[in-house]
Amino acid sequence: MEPYEFMKPPFPEEVFQLGKTYQLGEPQEQYGTKFNTFAGCAVLVLIALIGPVIAAGGLRSPQGILAIVIVLVVFSFALLMAFFQRKWRVYVYTDGFVYIKGKLVQALHWNEIELVRRFRFRGYGHSGSNRRSIWIIHSKQRKAPITFGDEIYGVEELMKTIGAHVEKVE
Repeated sequence: MEPYEFMKPPFPEEVFQLGKTYQLGEPQEQYGTKFNTFAGCAVLVLIALIGPVIAAGGLRSPQGILAIVIVLVVFSFALLMAFFQRKWRVYVYTDGFVYIKGKLVQALHWNEIELVRRFRFRGYGHSGSNRRSIWIIHSKQRKAPITFGDEIYGVEELMKTIGAHVEKVE
C-alpha cells in the first residue's frame, strides 16, 4: 500500500472507465459543482418570499401576489440553473484531465494544452457584487476551448493543479 493511499478520495467507477478510454493514467483528484447550495437556495426562497410580501401589503393585496410571483420566477430560474449544473465534474489523472458538462465530455492530455488563461470580472450574485473568474484552456489541436467557472467547487486548486502539470510538460 502506498504511504498516502488512505488520503485518496473514493472514485466512482466512471473515473476508471474514462481514464482507460482516454488513456489518461491513474486518477488523482475529482472536482464537482457546489450543488449543496441548492438547499441554501431553497431556504433563501422562503426568506425572500416573506420580505416582499410583507412590504407589499400581504397576500390580500395585488402587490403582495405580484411580489410572490416575481420572487418565485427569479428563484425558480436560480434553482433550475443549479439543477442543471449538478452533474458537472472534472477528473484529474496523472497524464491529463476529463471535464464533463452534462453529456459533453472533453479530455485533454497535459502535453495537448497550449494555453491556460484566467479572466476576472465583477459579477453579481445572491450575495451582491463580487469578483468572479473564468478559466479558459486552449488545446494545441484547436479543439473547442474548455472553460471553468466558479460553479466548480475548488476551481482555484484545480487550475493550480492543471497549471503545474502543463509547466512540467513544457
